[in-house]
Amino acid sequence: MLSEKIKKLVNEYAELIKQTFSDDEPIVILYGSGVEGVENSDLDLCTIVHNYTEEDAKKVGEITKKFHIENGMKIDNEVPFENKVIYSFLDIEKVLMKPPFQIFRRKFYIPSIEKTEEYLKSKTIKYRLLLYVLTANSFVVYGNEKVLNKYRKRAWEILIQVMFSYIGNEFISKEEFLENLFKNQFTGVEGEDFLGYKREYKDLCEHLKRTISECFDEQTKKGKMFKSNGKYKCNPEWIKRSILIADSNNFEKINMDLKGYPKMEGYDFSENANPLGPSVKVQDALRECAGYINVYSDYKNIDINKDLSDFFKVSVNNVAIANGSLEAIYALPRFLDSSRATIIAPTYWGYAAGLDVLGRKYQKIALDKNLDYDLEKINIAAKKSTMMFICNPNNPTSSYIYKKDLYKIIKDNPNCHFIIDESHLLLHDNFFEETLSKDVEELKNLSIVYSLSKLFSVAGLRVGALISNKNVIQKYKNWQIPYSLNTMSQVIFPICLKDEEFVKNTRDNIHKLVKDLEEELRKFDWLEVKSSITNFIICKIKRGITAVELADKLEKDGIYIRELSNSYAEINGEWIRVSVNRKEFNELLIRKLKSYNI
Repeated sequence: MLSEKIKKLVNEYAELIKQTFSDDEPIVILYGSGVEGVENSDLDLCTIVHNYTEEDAKKVGEITKKFHIENGMKIDNEVPFENKVIYSFLDIEKVLMKPPFQIFRRKFYIPSIEKTEEYLKSKTIKYRLLLYVLTANSFVVYGNEKVLNKYRKRAWEILIQVMFSYIGNEFISKEEFLENLFKNQFTGVEGEDFLGYKREYKDLCEHLKRTISECFDEQTKKGKMFKSNGKYKCNPEWIKRSILIADSNNFEKINMDLKGYPKMEGYDFSENANPLGPSVKVQDALRECAGYINVYSDYKNIDINKDLSDFFKVSVNNVAIANGSLEAIYALPRFLDSSRATIIAPTYWGYAAGLDVLGRKYQKIALDKNLDYDLEKINIAAKKSTMMFICNPNNPTSSYIYKKDLYKIIKDNPNCHFIIDESHLLLHDNFFEETLSKDVEELKNLSIVYSLSKLFSVAGLRVGALISNKNVIQKYKNWQIPYSLNTMSQVIFPICLKDEEFVKNTRDNIHKLVKDLEEELRKFDWLEVKSSITNFIICKIKRGITAVELADKLEKDGIYIRELSNSYAEINGEWIRVSVNRKEFNELLIRKLKSYNI
């Protein structure tokens, strides 16, 4: 409840705003601790008008700052005043149609607040504050509250959709939903570092409880939410429409009939790409790419090859862009001696496919009984081979050969050309210490291929790379089909390569996500978990269910994993592969596995 002192102060502030926007009809709102009657602090105030300019924002910011100084109040300028004290009705519409959160694989994702200068000046934090103002127990000091209440109601609908999408749209109670507003259950952050709601504010708690109850009951009557045993979840179609609107380039044209992929609607642990999704910079660039669709790409890939050489820290003469790693994998056996090729199985299907299409015969050598590489067996096979494919780390088994051991094998077998697939090594935080990319001129019998979509989570762009000695690279470029890389990829992918912060953050996070998921999977006594250095984990099912049965069971719950037993003839027993996902989705997977009581 507002104290008399706060009432007096906010009314004085409202008069200043009314004078500034005398031709408009401003709505002045108090939110935060002031609504709780907390004195001797700053006052969280904002104004909503029909239109405002940058000059208006600066002016209101200065008014607010001066007002605090003159009244002896604390100045909280962590978020600059001009970024939080004024909004337009268009700003509100944008928040309601495009909530200020990330969208990844058709789901809302709520990142924690970043206390950086750039972020605190951004539109994202401005709009997250606005969503808080519309959903918390704010107090209208001046203006048309009836108009504001319509927006408040819509804001609550959006908040419900975002939260249920984020936590997996499972049945939860009203109390559990409230707890999810206070605290991010996946990262542990709360309060101003999360959505802004603080449990120590009693009036806020009562407001949230009351509003949650009213909204849940109303949306259940409308069929937008479902109720079972006192718990609630959203109608998936209700969330889906909100995400479709939010992910659209504009707010009107939302009924495009785009081709759908089932896994986009579920939780995908089957594809081993970066689970953190493409960077915000890439997503923003993609929205700007419509103007490039009628432009031919550079058929020689000159600029992007230079960007690749900078990224891998090798000479531009040693690197070539590819239309996915498969283009390079299919190409190399065509102009190098592949008459006696060897593949270590089980492994990525593309190596055999690249040889099969040429009618080449090849031998397979098996991993050992623990699904690890047998270095002695590889060395013996290499002496009889003209070409050998090694996936390192191996897909799907995560088997790995350390650089010093692999280097020795390659050097000791100069008559065998080694094609090493380091696609999954790119995700490792020790990449530059373990990659062989700088050894390609010394080791003339070495070529390295990469699927770059694994690291940057842009599989749809179809971008890969080949690193080898300059003679092999020139042969590859002579063979490569002109315009093999489309214009969109040539425009967007350099943004990926130059985003050092994204790469570092990915490698740091993947390491922790894999470690945490491994620990959780080891708690199931019916699983035998193989340690991994990359972004996926394989597990042997010891009892109770087959790999196919488990994959089918999870798929019915919208969760996709990869069963290995039927997919790879060389694997004995019941094995599954789980690619690590975001922390909250990993926890959802673990909850589902626990619920099966295997």
